[in-house]
Amino acid sequence: MEKSCEQTLSPDYQPVATGSLDLLTETEREESTMADEQFYYNPTTGEVTQGKEAAWDERMGPYATREEAEAALQTANARNKAADAIEEADENWGKPASWEK
Repeated sequence: MEKSCEQTLSPDYQPVATGSLDLLTETEREESTMADEQFYYNPTTGEVTQGKEAAWDERMGPYATREEAEAALQTANARNKAADAIEEADENWGKPASWEK
């Protein structure tokens, strides 16, 4: 028995594709709209923008406020230092008991 990949649509379904958001689910549409309201920091230019104006590899974020985006490098530096400290502590756990003999 072969399974069909076709999806059954309700009789009142009418596809509308006037823009890119029309192809998204309600949740995806809300998330996309929210992303346009958030702020991003561009480390290449040092500029803060609202919305995804730069390519993914030229922006840090998203941040809820312009001030948070302006502090992106300091935030990343603090997070890197914290991660480095955790990694160093993890690597410096001592010698196994079998080595102590």
